[in-house]
Amino acid sequence: MHDKLSISDTEQLQAALDANDTAAISAYLSKTETRDLLHAITSLSDADQSRLLLSLSDEAGAKLVDRMHDIQAAQMLERLSTDKAAAIVSGLPSDERADVIARLSIEDASKILAAMPAEEARGARRLMSYPPDSAGGLMVTEYLAYDQSLTVADVLDDLRTHSHRYRSFDVQYAYVVADGGKLVGVLRLRDLLLSAATEVLADVMIREPHKVRDTAGLEILERFFDRRPLFGVPAVDADGVLMGVVRSADVEKAAGRTVYPQLPQIHGHRRRRRVAIDAAQSTQRPSPELADGEHRAQYLSRQRHRVSSRHAHSCHRIGRIPAHHFRYERLLR
Repeated sequence: MHDKLSISDTEQLQAALDANDTAAISAYLSKTETRDLLHAITSLSDADQSRLLLSLSDEAGAKLVDRMHDIQAAQMLERLSTDKAAAIVSGLPSDERADVIARLSIEDASKILAAMPAEEARGARRLMSYPPDSAGGLMVTEYLAYDQSLTVADVLDDLRTHSHRYRSFDVQYAYVVADGGKLVGVLRLRDLLLSAATEVLADVMIREPHKVRDTAGLEILERFFDRRPLFGVPAVDADGVLMGVVRSADVEKAAGRTVYPQLPQIHGHRRRRRVAIDAAQSTQRPSPELADGEHRAQYLSRQRHRVSSRHAHSCHRIGRIPAHHFRYERLLR
């Protein structure tokens, strides 16, 4: 049972912070379940929450922020220096990075984006430009893609050379692209390992792979994965250029089959930290994809109906595109 956190557990984190014992802090974070950890963090003062992040390496800080709710994470990051906050945000997965930045004040978000590596900042702005429940809003940009002219040996060499970077990728396939990044095939890792080193990817890949548009709405994505038991699907733009990968687990969570856990004193809710409920509770799933020129009020009205028709008492999700999303249009330019 984790509904109540014992005093000793709460005091353990406080004592480690007071003693500036980084080893004890790291041990506490690694052994404590997320639900209990979030309770403990909310019991800390603002100053101690900042000390907690400052006591960690940038990588460890990113792992902690990734376990937190977006609003709570944003509030803690806003109290740090811009450089430290940017370093932590840079260590987040691409989709979570965009989620957290979208929760920051415009001023802090602008400063953090400016302090991040240019490529990561551009990627975050690009993901923030999509409606949250579209393929573009749900996709991750950590994936493996190789030009079709490369050989199997070239790919294996790249995997060995950059193994530390790729270790954090949630990889099931590698994608094969033509000039300009246009998706032309999928490469199963099994086929890669069993093929001759001199074979070119164009001869090893699976041609005409499944794909979705980056503007596809949640209803389309649900139907896609309902019919195909795939781990994920590549998302492409209007020209067929590979933009990212949409994972089936993220679609299922965004579809409303799950609800946020009830966490006292935490008012921000993270889309990917929910407790499963019966899918039958979801009786209506209007597509949340915004059509060109659609009025925001109509969209929010539709979403309010969606929430009220399901678990309105336990799910605080009125509007899948929150107001803060629209405040960041200036950041996307």
